[in-house]
Amino acid sequence: MSPQNRVEMQQLPAEAVEYDSNHLRCIEPVTKGFITPIAVRRMSAVIKRAIVAAKICVAESKIEKPDAIISGTGLGCMEDTEKFLKAMIDNEEKYLQPTSFIQSTHNTVSSQIAIALKCHGYNSTYVNRGFSFESSLLDGIMLLQDKQGKNIMVGSYDEMTPSYYKLLSRIGYWKKKQIKNTELLKNSETEGTIAGEGCVYFMLSSEKTEKSLVQVQDMEMIYKPESYDDLQNQIISFLNRNNLENTDIDLLVSGINGDKKFNTTYESVHNFLNTDIAYYKHLSGDYYTASSFGLWAGIQIIKSQNIPCYMLMTKKRDNKNISTILLFNNYRGSNLSLILLKSC
Repeated sequence: MSPQNRVEMQQLPAEAVEYDSNHLRCIEPVTKGFITPIAVRRMSAVIKRAIVAAKICVAESKIEKPDAIISGTGLGCMEDTEKFLKAMIDNEEKYLQPTSFIQSTHNTVSSQIAIALKCHGYNSTYVNRGFSFESSLLDGIMLLQDKQGKNIMVGSYDEMTPSYYKLLSRIGYWKKKQIKNTELLKNSETEGTIAGEGCVYFMLSSEKTEKSLVQVQDMEMIYKPESYDDLQNQIISFLNRNNLENTDIDLLVSGINGDKKFNTTYESVHNFLNTDIAYYKHLSGDYYTASSFGLWAGIQIIKSQNIPCYMLMTKKRDNKNISTILLFNNYRGSNLSLILLKSC
C-alpha cells in the first residue's frame, strides 16, 4: 500500500503518480472481499490497509496460514492515538470510549491480522525508529534459520497524520517549499524531504516454491557509522561474506530522499558501488519504514526484469539480466541498512 498504487495491483505502475504536496497519502484499498462491512466501520485506515495487504500476501503466496506474523512500525496507529488523546482533552478525562485506546497500541495491526487469518503462532511488532522494518525482517529470518516455522509473514506499516506532519515540519523534516514528488532530487540543494506513509507484507519461506520471487540472501543494520570510510568498509565486509565484490551488484536501490543533510552519505555509496542506481522515495515519501517499499520495488524489478524510467537515477551498465540487487537506506544519518536480494 503506497501513494502510488493500490496494493492489489501487485506491480510497479506504468507511470508515477504525481503530487503537488509534500505530504503523500496512501491510495486506500478496496476492502470488499477482504473485510466484512460491519468490521470495516470499526477499523481505522491503517488497520484496513494492513489486513488487505496481509490477505493479498496470503493469496499470492498460496499459504493460507503463516507460522508467525511480524510487523515493524515507527509510529503505530497514530490516527487512533490522536483520537483518544483529543477525547481525553474534550471530555476532561471523563466518559472515554475505550475503542480508540485499544486500537492505538503498536501491536494492534499484527493482532488484527492474526485474528483475520486465524493464526495463533508467534506474533510480534518492532518499534525501532528507522530500523523498525529491518528488525522485523531480521526476526523472521532468524525464526526460519532456527526452524521455528516454515512460512513467516513479515511487513511494516506507518501513517502520517496531518497533525504529526505539521509537528515534524517545525523541526525541519520536510521541504519548506511545496514541490512535485517527481522532482524531489531536483530540489536536493535544500534541507528536508517529503513525507509519506505505507503498508506492505511479505511471506518469507524456508523452501523455494513456484511462487517464490526472490531470495533475501543477507541483511545488515549499521548504526551511526563513524565516517564514510567506515561505512564503505562495512559494505565491503557485508559483500565479502556473501562472496561478492562491489562490481557484482546489478542494481543499487537507493533510499536517497533529496535532503541536503544526507546527500553526501548516499553519494559516497553510489560512487563506491559504481553500478546502475534506482531510487524510490519520490514515489513513497519518507517515513520510518519506507525501506519496506524499497524492498517491494526491488522485488518487482527482479520479477519484471525492468527498471521503470521514473525510478532510474543513474545508468552505468548494459545489464541484460538483473539478478543481484542491493538496497541501501539511511534514516536521518543514524539508522542505515543493507538488504541483499538475489533472483531464485
